[in-house]
Amino acid sequence: MVFEAISTINDENGSNLKEILSFVEEQHEVPQNFKRLLSYSLRILVSQDKLKKVRNRYKISVTKAMKPTLTLCPKDSKKPPELPSTSVILTTSKETQEIDAAAN
Repeated sequence: MVFEAISTINDENGSNLKEILSFVEEQHEVPQNFKRLLSYSLRILVSQDKLKKVRNRYKISVTKAMKPTLTLCPKDSKKPPELPSTSVILTTSKETQEIDAAAN
């Protein structure tokens, strides 16, 4: 809910507690002590580096854990390497002339 609120509000300076609280209250039914729960959750998310807090405003932190990573699969030595669907044959100009002469 917190990430949804911050990304939907999309303020370049970040979102403060009141903005996040009002967004969540509009979208969901919340208990009476929700402001306290939200404040606690925001502190936890900041301590986990999932959010950044700057001047009482919260932004979604882009950390190494959140960035998509490329995983490489080890090659199986039993399988031959796959060839691309289209292959290109490189020839020299002399070979090209010989091929053209043979075709005519």
